[in-house]
Amino acid sequence: MARLRAIDAAARAARGGAGGPPAGGPVAGGPRARPPAPGGPAPGAPPPPPFPPPPRRAPPAAARAARVVAGGPTAGAPVAGDPVAGNPAPGGPAPGAAHAAPAVGRAAGARTPAVRVDADPPAGQAGAGAPPAPAGAGSSADPPGEAGPAARDYSEALSRGLAAILAFDGEHRAMTLAELARRIDLPRATARRALLTLRHLGFVAAEGRQFRLTPRVLRLAAAYLDSSAATALLQPACESLSAELGETCSVAVLEGEEAVMIAYASPRRLYVEGAGPGLRLPAHCSAVGRVLLAALPDAERDACLRRLRPRPATPHTLTDKAALRRLLDTVRAEGHALVDQEAEMGFRSLAVPLARRDGRVVAALNTGLRVERASAEALRERCLPPLRDAAARLREHLL
Repeated sequence: MARLRAIDAAARAARGGAGGPPAGGPVAGGPRARPPAPGGPAPGAPPPPPFPPPPRRAPPAAARAARVVAGGPTAGAPVAGDPVAGNPAPGGPAPGAAHAAPAVGRAAGARTPAVRVDADPPAGQAGAGAPPAPAGAGSSADPPGEAGPAARDYSEALSRGLAAILAFDGEHRAMTLAELARRIDLPRATARRALLTLRHLGFVAAEGRQFRLTPRVLRLAAAYLDSSAATALLQPACESLSAELGETCSVAVLEGEEAVMIAYASPRRLYVEGAGPGLRLPAHCSAVGRVLLAALPDAERDACLRRLRPRPATPHTLTDKAALRRLLDTVRAEGHALVDQEAEMGFRSLAVPLARRDGRVVAALNTGLRVERASAEALRERCLPPLRDAAARLREHLL
């Protein structure tokens, strides 16, 4: 045994001195010598590693593009702190060579991925900066007649909130969520978001399962009345004319198929329920409405009459379109309209147009009284001259 150890030590010393294989390697004729396998490493070469090195992974495309844009190292090159930085595998590409061109190409020709945005994002996710989705079909909050590029400027969420407010009226003073959703033709989830937002803002109050408007809604009308120069001029005119005639006086403008009152005054001895700014009357059967319809250009008036669906407000209401067209021609020619119990039983009204300096009719000035106070002819004889005088004075101030 000692002899074998001496022979082995002498062999290792001889290999070290002659530049042979390192100590511990196989020795020709030794007990561990093995003939080299065909095609294997030459005698004396270091043994191959047990496992090949893992292939080098490229950094994410976003990181490569960011480095290119920021003027950093070439995309795909090792970066200090990069978990994939290191020496390439033997025979592999130089750092950055295999990935630089594809990464630069993606960075230069990259397109923003399409993002689908719901028409009604969940509460708390406003989606700022995202393009609004087109309005949903069949909804009462759809943009009226808007298509194409104009739809980008349409806020469907705001439209649905306003639709929820306008759904309340004299016949629907309080509604449940389901009733409101049916009335404005929206899904319950969408109507719920609109209601809860309005409740948070103070425009709607909840009473059990029902919702009703609060007086805060009047701030919307007050904003118009306070900011409109026309109403600031017309309200004093109504009050002055009402004091002169001793009857109620009002000013209305045309909105669609209705006349909307924007100024109102009445003597202290009179109280008319529901009268005041914001009152809406059917244009086809009210004095102010007929004056405003008669003043429309012919093409616009014809289009309005085609859309109109006249409904009788009283047994005296004129609903025949052909007869209404002839009557509007007469109103235009005579410069005034007198309505006798067509909009309200027991009430007569007389209206004249309010024109600007350029002659365009922008509103109608009206007075009315109970049927027992004067006949139709007496109303015309007594009130028409003061109405025309007031309209002439206002013409110089209306722009």
